[in-house]
Amino acid sequence: MNSRVVVRLCGLGAVLVLGACKENPTADLAGNPQLVLINPASIFLSEGDSINVTVKLLDESGTALQGAVQATSTAPAIASVAVATEALPDPTHTTSTFRVKALVRGPAYVKAAGLGLTDSARVHVLPVPFAFDGTLSSTTPKGGDTLTLTGAGAFGFDPDSTAVVFGREVVGPVVAATATQLKVLVPFSSADSLVLVRAVLSYVAGFRFTVLTPQIVTQTGDVYGISDSAFSTAPTIAIPPAAGRSTVFLTNVGSAANSTQCAEGASSSGPCMLYKFTLSAATDLTFTTDWDSNADIDIYACSGTNPATDCFEEGGGGATGDQPQTFTFTFPAGTHYLVIEQFDPGGGSPKNIVTTIER
Repeated sequence: MNSRVVVRLCGLGAVLVLGACKENPTADLAGNPQLVLINPASIFLSEGDSINVTVKLLDESGTALQGAVQATSTAPAIASVAVATEALPDPTHTTSTFRVKALVRGPAYVKAAGLGLTDSARVHVLPVPFAFDGTLSSTTPKGGDTLTLTGAGAFGFDPDSTAVVFGREVVGPVVAATATQLKVLVPFSSADSLVLVRAVLSYVAGFRFTVLTPQIVTQTGDVYGISDSAFSTAPTIAIPPAAGRSTVFLTNVGSAANSTQCAEGASSSGPCMLYKFTLSAATDLTFTTDWDSNADIDIYACSGTNPATDCFEEGGGGATGDQPQTFTFTFPAGTHYLVIEQFDPGGGSPKNIVTTIER
């Protein structure tokens, strides 16, 4: 025999011997119970619904073990837990199946235990019907008025992000918000349920929901009526009480033919909407107005009631072709007027005009 062949065979034999003696690195992990695994680990159910959950016992290598498992509910009045008798038996005897039934809205946990180990899965029982169950201050509010929503039931609000949609298309400006109450300006809109976007269920942490109100809200009339069509009847608007604060008001394009109240004369189509505010001392204010059409809207301030001589005291910075329009001015103490003028309706007058006043 060729000596080189012998050497190679001997070398191969040594490798085989060494390989046979090498230990399985996971051998010591097998059979040692490590954890209880519930699937799914987070459960969402509507009241009255059910779901099967499975429970496994795993060793340190991730292998399923045989062993007795029990599962219970931490809040059996909210969600019950029982053996799923309809489930097919597991031939390996390593999986246990339980039935979770949602009874009433609220939180609960499925708690599973076996071989001295425990695990739990959060159960969120959602209300039926899945709709806002709080109260509304009115179902026939006037356009531009304030509607108050109070979270008197399961649903509440995220003060930083919950929005209210009117007529399935127009978002009402939120003027005040807490976890239990929203105050929102009513836009000019069609009758429909309100849509609450990013509403909160207090017992479901980290999630936000879209829900409808069971009530139909019908915007009815205009909070300002025709009072905002003349200097002599101009309604008073709220000015921010301190620096760093802001206020908001909402209006529409009035129906009055009041070109004599407008400062831009014959070149403007009108109409004008006029609002009064009074300052006890010189005050820096920024007015910003936006609207929901491609109309050309201008805003300006007047120190008196004569549009020919008293208007554009701020310099005309809000009477441009921009959208939104904005100007900042240091107003002296006294009574002033904000005028919102439709210079050109373009493709159509806006339904909603929103003005923010910042101090």
